[in-house]
Amino acid sequence: MTISRLLIFLVLASVVGCSSAAGSRRVEFLDDSRPLDFGPVAYGSRPVDVAFGAWFAGDVGAADVAFSALADDSALSLLGKAEWQTLRGDFEGAAAAYALFFEGHMDNPLADFAAVRLESLLPLISDELLLSGVATADWGPLSASARIGLTRVAAKLDAERNQRAGGRSELVRFGQLEQWAWAGPFGFYENSQFEVVYPPETQPKLEQHTQYQNRSVPRWEQQFEDFVSPSWPSGGVYYFESFFEADGNDPFTVTFRGSGSTTVWIDGEEILERHNWEALAPHQISRVVALNPGRHRTLVKYAVGNRNDPGFQLMLTPTTGKAPPYAIRAVEPGATTGVEPSVFLRGRGPLPDDLTLIAGDPFYLWLAAYFALEVGEFSRGRFALQLAMPLAETFDCLHLAEGELSQTDGELDPTLATNLSIASFLRALEIDPLAGLPRLMLGRILYDQGQIEEALQHFDLLASAYPESFRPNYFRYLILSDLGWLAPAELALRKAAQDKPTSCTIATNIADQELAVGRYPTPESVAQRPSVCTSVDDLLIDFHYVPSGKVKEALELAQELERRDPTSNEYRITIASLLAHLGRVDEAIAEYALAESDDTSDAPLFVEERVDLLLAANRGDEAKALLEDALVRDPSNIAYHELMRRFGGEGILADLRVDGLGVVAEHLASGQDTKQSAFYLLDYAAFRYFRDGSSLSVTHQIIRVLNKDAKNQHGEVKIPVGAIVLNLRTIKADGVTTVDPEVIPNKNSISMPNLEIGDFIEFEYITASRPRVDGTPSFRAPRWYFQIYEAPLMYSELVVEVPAELEIQIDIRGPVPPPTITEHDAFKRYTYLMTEMMVPRPEPGAPNSLEIVPSVQLGYDIDIEPLRDGIRNSVLATTVPSDSLRDALELGRAGATEPREIAKRLFRFVKAEITEDADTYFGSPASWVWTSRSGSRMALLTTLLEMAGVPCEVVILKPFGAPEQDNAVPDLSNYTQVVLRVDVGDEQMVWLDPTQTHAKFDYLPPELQGRPGLVLSPAGEWTVSRSYDPEINRQHLEFELLIGEDGAVNGVGRERSDGVHGTRLRNFVGRFRSDPDEINSRLSEYLVRYFGDVRVTHHDFADVESDGPVTLAYDFEASNFARVTNAGLDIRTTVFADELLQRFATLPSRTQDLLVPFPTNTELDIVISLPSGLTLSSLPENVEIVTAFGTYRRTVEANEQDVHLVERLDLPMQRVTPAQYTDFQDFCRQVDNAQIIQLSGRP
Repeated sequence: MTISRLLIFLVLASVVGCSSAAGSRRVEFLDDSRPLDFGPVAYGSRPVDVAFGAWFAGDVGAADVAFSALADDSALSLLGKAEWQTLRGDFEGAAAAYALFFEGHMDNPLADFAAVRLESLLPLISDELLLSGVATADWGPLSASARIGLTRVAAKLDAERNQRAGGRSELVRFGQLEQWAWAGPFGFYENSQFEVVYPPETQPKLEQHTQYQNRSVPRWEQQFEDFVSPSWPSGGVYYFESFFEADGNDPFTVTFRGSGSTTVWIDGEEILERHNWEALAPHQISRVVALNPGRHRTLVKYAVGNRNDPGFQLMLTPTTGKAPPYAIRAVEPGATTGVEPSVFLRGRGPLPDDLTLIAGDPFYLWLAAYFALEVGEFSRGRFALQLAMPLAETFDCLHLAEGELSQTDGELDPTLATNLSIASFLRALEIDPLAGLPRLMLGRILYDQGQIEEALQHFDLLASAYPESFRPNYFRYLILSDLGWLAPAELALRKAAQDKPTSCTIATNIADQELAVGRYPTPESVAQRPSVCTSVDDLLIDFHYVPSGKVKEALELAQELERRDPTSNEYRITIASLLAHLGRVDEAIAEYALAESDDTSDAPLFVEERVDLLLAANRGDEAKALLEDALVRDPSNIAYHELMRRFGGEGILADLRVDGLGVVAEHLASGQDTKQSAFYLLDYAAFRYFRDGSSLSVTHQIIRVLNKDAKNQHGEVKIPVGAIVLNLRTIKADGVTTVDPEVIPNKNSISMPNLEIGDFIEFEYITASRPRVDGTPSFRAPRWYFQIYEAPLMYSELVVEVPAELEIQIDIRGPVPPPTITEHDAFKRYTYLMTEMMVPRPEPGAPNSLEIVPSVQLGYDIDIEPLRDGIRNSVLATTVPSDSLRDALELGRAGATEPREIAKRLFRFVKAEITEDADTYFGSPASWVWTSRSGSRMALLTTLLEMAGVPCEVVILKPFGAPEQDNAVPDLSNYTQVVLRVDVGDEQMVWLDPTQTHAKFDYLPPELQGRPGLVLSPAGEWTVSRSYDPEINRQHLEFELLIGEDGAVNGVGRERSDGVHGTRLRNFVGRFRSDPDEINSRLSEYLVRYFGDVRVTHHDFADVESDGPVTLAYDFEASNFARVTNAGLDIRTTVFADELLQRFATLPSRTQDLLVPFPTNTELDIVISLPSGLTLSSLPENVEIVTAFGTYRRTVEANEQDVHLVERLDLPMQRVTPAQYTDFQDFCRQVDNAQIIQLSGRP
């Protein structure tokens, strides 16, 4: 039903009503509520009657004049004027009329309708027109749903005002609750009684986990924009919890919409309850309550029938525009307004969202029942009838609605429903035999039941009473056609058309009847057909005229259609096609040209059709010129390039293609042998970029397979979606025989046929890229790699052509030779070539392949800002403050008020509460991370800091080890680490990385210190991360070793670590702290490389929970630490040696840079005590090694039985070039030798 139809319905009903008195004028609703007979009552002499009459008659000019002349402020005049102005596009005028309506007619039954219409207009109008009519009106007489509409209007206006003032609107304060915690599902079998499944249901907060039937049901938090509808795991009972704040204690309305059984509590007091489940449409219940100022809790128990349940809405709306939106002291039952329980109905499509049911007015109750039927809300429709029947027993419209509801109620047995419907309609006809609609509905049921002759009797009676009405005559047509009485059937159809001149159904049936007897529509008959039924004529052209050879008649029909709607390009295109079919080439070309000129886009249209026509007319020069112009406007259009071949063109990128068979023949003639399992004989791509940023490219590869593994690896070929394949074949080992594959539908790869060892695989294809959506002519060519890890590339070539005037950006990595640059027509061609490129062999410790493998990338007008803004938008989308995070903020800050202390406590809180589990740093919203206690700590910490008023910025960093060279074609692919920069009011910013559970506050791992970064702020400035004191990372090791006479050792070790080593040690403690034996075992494994057969007997940790260094102490014993000889004891050990050669410098020489990826800062303090009776006879020497790569120092002190060694190593993160490698290797060797301890003890 359209809005205009609905308004007709309402207006006529308010004027005429529903009556059974004999001879009185009745409003009967047939065919989507159209009156059977308007009569003089509907079109009266009042100005408003004249205006509506002109509107309904379709006289736009007269309606404009009549509505403009309306001077009275009656409800009907204001609503009519508002609706007409809406229809005509005068939205502000319509809003002004609605505002006047609310000032004087808030108690009018149509106020609900007006409220919803006003809300729908809000995006199109300015707020000044609405404030007086909305903000100060008394909303008491409105339904809950109408108040919802007006509160949303107020919320949107509030948002606009706050946005202009630079603030943020609290939209959640108006109407619908959106932030919910929920738990479920619980057992569904109790649903019939809706028993308690989560005791106690009025508890203050849902538990984080609830044990139910031997399983743990978690508690989640989530924000919903419309219906509260999480991804239901299954059917069952769910509990939802939400909090809100109230400003005062004025009345307000709680409204619930949902399909499932529900109970609603506010602050532990039951407010609403409904114990039935409706699968077809949501029900709605409401209750008026009052508020106490402050914070309140809502709890909803909701039964879900299956995973497709649409969910529910819970809305809180004030009774007046001035009232605060929320409350919570329940009003006594006697204070409740409206019908109990209140019933409000939801429409669909363009219908108003809700209609008020006014107790005591049977017409409006029947109206509600009608709309309940329209949207399938059968239970509410029946309830409306139950309220209305005692008030108006004789109204046939009530019996009609009851019968219709009974017929379609999904809860009833079909046979019972049919019998109830028939009985109800017969009862209505007993009350008033002239009642039209019950008889129509009864006839429909009989027709559906196959009782067509009985149905025909009822439709004949209706047709006699209403000879020009659509429905009875249309059903007569259907029945008479079924009975084979074609002439009476056609007459009934013509009569139906008189009442329904705009019906496409009627037009289609008439056309079918005419065609059945060989009569084709004429332009004259088309001129009389409703303009809305052009689809009928389109079908006639496509499926009747043209296939039967009546192209001329089809053309006349299409021309008539174009005359009726000259703005439609579709008819012009149809005419052009039909003219071409008739050989009227010039006219067809002209029509296509007109169609193109009428199109608002700049793209060429109908090029292929027009080229075909011009060639058919021997106008080849014009066709070529047309095609050349199209290629200028759309240069990457593959179809146009293919057409150009008809004018002697060589095909797409023909000058850039390579002869594959020639390449194979040349290779076979050379006798070249790579001794590889497979190799790429040809690895080639050519790109041609145009001024609009679009491109055409050809990719051509030839692979030779030389063993079974290579055959299996390369035998399946994947071609990009949308590519045009030029060659795809197996070339046999003779270089001449080729075999084409069979393409199997729905298979995403192609198996190369008859592939044997020694054969070649060739594939060549064309792809196109369209211009950028934003219209900028920039482009970025794919990066081309001249080496791959898959197989050698014997010939790797990249060709890129760009318009000669463009200054392009070129990024080269590795030893790529300079390009050959030539000019061809208006293009500049860059050719890069490398041959015999073997599989790359990364050396240990080398940078990533982007630096090692030679590659090149070309681009034009590439800027970093769009990339930065894209990442920033993802951050903004996941760091939105919400009500659910307020509890988290208060828990996390724990009363802190100073910015630094707030940041420190929130940092620790997020690490303790959230399990880091994020594919990206900003994947799920912060509210979801908090609800699930899993996800991106970074997103949650950022949000909480912003909510706490502590300024912070997200920064993306390029870590140590990423390519040092800046990309000349800008991108952010090397900026892979995300950190927070927090302003706590100190001299220096605080930098935070919460991804590690035991990370230190105000500290970054070494690989992120002093690194370039980009701040994800609107300004997007570049920055460098903070460098911290390297002493933070120093690892302090202390050992006391007591040697026994048998060479065994009893030792005590202590490790004190901060920074990165402290984080690792805390991670170790956190992982194994609950299992002391496991810690002893792992410490023994850790020490075995230094002490041999070792066993840790005791351990202890200190300061694990502090923000400073953590200490680990342990006792251990080991046998055979010293070698017993006839002369005494000999000790040769490398206790905690750093073994730099083995870690970094195993190769004799290097061709690639070496990365030392993390710093080594250690301080080792060892005391070795000999057994009594032995004295030291040899000692290690003091050592000092100072180089550009690092430093090592050792001091030795001794007495007769004890030796005290202190050594200190500093090896920073660094990049060692191949030229420096020998010197670096020598430094490593010196340190390793110095760390060998040799002692002797003699009697």
